[in-house]
Amino acid sequence: MIRFWLFIIRLLKPLWKRLGVNYDQLKALMEARLLMETRRRKTWQQNKSSNSGGSSWLIYLSFFFIGGGALAAIIQFDHVGSGLTLYFLIWMVFFSVTLISDFTEVLIDVRDNYIVLPRPVNDRTISASRLMHIVIYLAGLTVPFMLPALIYMAVMFGISGVLIFIFLQLLSELMVVFGINLIYLGILRFASPARFRDMIGYFQIALTVMIFAGYYLTPRLLDWDRVTAVNFLEKPLSTILPPAWLGSIWEVLHEGAADTVSLFRAGLGILVPLLGIWLVVRFLAGGFNRKLMAISMGVKSDAGPVIRKRNQPGSGYMDRLSRWVCRSQAEKAAFDLTWLMTARSRDFKVKVYPSFGFIPVFFLYMAIQGKGTLAERFMEIRSGNYFLLLLYMLLLAVSTPLVSIRFSDKYKASWLFITSPVARKGELIAGAFKAVMGRFFVPFFLVFAVITLSFWGVKTAPHILLAFVNLSIISVIITYLTPDLPLAAPWEEAKKGGQVATNILTTVAVGVIGGFHYLLVLFTPGWVSFVAAVVLILPLYFLLKRLSALKWT
Repeated sequence: MIRFWLFIIRLLKPLWKRLGVNYDQLKALMEARLLMETRRRKTWQQNKSSNSGGSSWLIYLSFFFIGGGALAAIIQFDHVGSGLTLYFLIWMVFFSVTLISDFTEVLIDVRDNYIVLPRPVNDRTISASRLMHIVIYLAGLTVPFMLPALIYMAVMFGISGVLIFIFLQLLSELMVVFGINLIYLGILRFASPARFRDMIGYFQIALTVMIFAGYYLTPRLLDWDRVTAVNFLEKPLSTILPPAWLGSIWEVLHEGAADTVSLFRAGLGILVPLLGIWLVVRFLAGGFNRKLMAISMGVKSDAGPVIRKRNQPGSGYMDRLSRWVCRSQAEKAAFDLTWLMTARSRDFKVKVYPSFGFIPVFFLYMAIQGKGTLAERFMEIRSGNYFLLLLYMLLLAVSTPLVSIRFSDKYKASWLFITSPVARKGELIAGAFKAVMGRFFVPFFLVFAVITLSFWGVKTAPHILLAFVNLSIISVIITYLTPDLPLAAPWEEAKKGGQVATNILTTVAVGVIGGFHYLLVLFTPGWVSFVAAVVLILPLYFLLKRLSALKWT
């Protein structure tokens, strides 16, 4: 396969010369990159053994079935151009997520810079090698995805339909590759490299929540019988959508459309990817590799004095909260360490933060189920007791940081806990627990409480207090049953059976205790829930004390 791609690169030799790329150097770089690619673990293989040869085939098979699902967009639409528009929209979103997931591994892989930068290799050649690497990487995933649609096009439209579809697929891949690269290169060009990875991480989190929301809510909110009858290409706003450009190319090449709008969109679909190549290589390549090296080394790209701030953002609130809730210096030390690590660790944010975005999406998904229009469902939600569902679902999200706080990429540094002169292991665990609750549970619960009071009224106040105490008790029990030191295990351990058992326990506990609370709401006045909350504060206190008293084993 390496020889095949090197042959393709050789065929493009005139193009490389026109772009100012050194062909011999590009060939050497690509040969080394492709060889490394065959030995590199992909994102979906991080927890696999290195000799699991069948995993790649399983991934390709899953991409084949996803492509088969996207094919339904072409089959169901009455208008082929509109079906192709939706198909390529699905494809471009899906592969954009794939590219972003492996962005650090592929585009921001600066290990070769230690060898290449001291050599007389210009920025355009290095940037071209990175872009070609990503194109080849995505091409290996494109084939299984497009194969179902390719077979359908061959059966329905013959060889002409197949050739046009392959052409459109190539253009869509170029749009994805160079669109994302244009954004990222632009960010690196004008933004601080120290903030670049954080921006990527937050973008991943937002994109994850958006995809989750689209998957669960879109089928319920849209009437597909009416949608499939719509011709998207007749809508004026479709001119700004790249997938609609590809649908217009089909209209021009296969259906013979010759109107001005179709020709204009088709021209955009062909010219924009080519202009993207030229713009990235010609203008944004300069200094790009120095920025990547700055990111890798964790330094600023702009020379200047380093100013150390004594008080970091949020440190004042952290100090006041830790002094208030921690009962010993050991607890406070674990509290501060956990708080700061959860605020700075990108891996922790990417793994934990999306769970909080899933709550409103999943709540809406469950709430709008049933008969009637959306307006009728809205009135039923407001007149019912759905606020309990919203409040108790928070624990399903909070259990994620409660469990994930045990893991870290720097877990070997946890020897510090074992060698420290701390009398009881529970002091460290309790400090980490209080940090997670103070940083995640309490702020989000306050937000949900305000929403509940605003939407369902003041009558829910006693139930909000009882839900807070109940969720706190369940959280302490979960931590007590998994008494591991914070940041002391590798992330690979998160895939083992203990994680599954904890999730099952959390779900069952939420169902049982939430069910009892629901019975109180139905059959008792509000003051009963208030009294129950006050009474349960005492066992919560003793559970926290018991957690802090855990001994070394």
